[in-house]
Amino acid sequence: MKGLRWLARMLLGRARPAPAGPSGPRFLFLNYETALGHAVVATTTFAALKARRPDAYIAVAACGLTANLLRASPLVDELIVTPHALTDTRRALSFFLRHIYPRRKAFDYVATVGGNERSRVALLALASGVSRRVGLTLRPELYTAGLLYDRSLSNITNNMRVLDAAGLPSDPAEPAVHFTASDLAAVQTLLAEAPNAQGPRIAVVAASSKGHPNEWFDERWAELVRRLAENLGAQIVFTGAKGDAAQIDAIRQAAGVATFSAAGRTDLPQLAALMALSDLVVSIDTGGLHVARAVNAPSVVLANAAQPDHWWLPPKDDERFHILRHGHVPCALCLKFACATRECMQESTVDQVERAVIEHLAAHPPSSQARARRTEARTYDRRAAT
Repeated sequence: MKGLRWLARMLLGRARPAPAGPSGPRFLFLNYETALGHAVVATTTFAALKARRPDAYIAVAACGLTANLLRASPLVDELIVTPHALTDTRRALSFFLRHIYPRRKAFDYVATVGGNERSRVALLALASGVSRRVGLTLRPELYTAGLLYDRSLSNITNNMRVLDAAGLPSDPAEPAVHFTASDLAAVQTLLAEAPNAQGPRIAVVAASSKGHPNEWFDERWAELVRRLAENLGAQIVFTGAKGDAAQIDAIRQAAGVATFSAAGRTDLPQLAALMALSDLVVSIDTGGLHVARAVNAPSVVLANAAQPDHWWLPPKDDERFHILRHGHVPCALCLKFACATRECMQESTVDQVERAVIEHLAAHPPSSQARARRTEARTYDRRAAT
């Protein structure tokens, strides 16, 4: 703590309020969350800020998963790739003192959004030297406007509070993940390997961290996939990380029908492109769902009841989503991080999910025009734009 107080005295003593710039408010967001959901939801803050102030300048300090997610985003004017604040704090701090602090007057605000309420991230906000520090944090004393996360609100609404604290109240926005034309072409080449089908292309997000309450059951996935392939002629494309491949392959083998696995074969913008090219996404409540939402893909969601529905799920009146959630089970809102029995997920039967898929495809008829609209809205090439 002595070292932290010394650093605070040094930086606060040297920093001066950033002069007003002609190009609108200038933000440096620190975004180091490793959970995909938080990384996707953070884009709502950038979208809302740009909607309120199109002249705003948004820089994001990030690495790894988050940096990859934002590499094609038109919402981010500058992406600063740094060592990770949580896993390599010493090098991250050194980076900020050497590269960010000298630029401190280039920014009006340094800000942190949901998933970054960590003391180490707060330390980097301080080390940036930017005089106005706003955002969600566990260390509000290190901020000029520090906010504690409010669990009665959604993740998106909590992020909007950060803009409120900066004096730029904004309407909530939807998440947005973008990809380049090269990403789109790479995914189209990848999908050419998938078995031909006469019916809709359905992207499936079945894998999660083992033991989490949001998992469905592999044998049910296998039966669902078999029915969708046989009854609808669907082209089934599994998505996931490289570490999910073994679980996905076991489901595919049990299904006994021709399917395709893209697990570990896309990065995040390419995953977004794959979902935009799909007619429907069937997903548990995990990071892939948020990517589907961020490209406006119609989705059937198998949601758990361990958490309040407003934390992560889309609004109930959002017609893009058909949400199966069984909040009537006695153990609902258990807030467990791991669950061996998953009573709430047991309530979602294969019959229910198949019926939801059929109904949602009827409500959102598959078409090349719909896929083209989604991909066009999310394709961005920074070099072409400049």
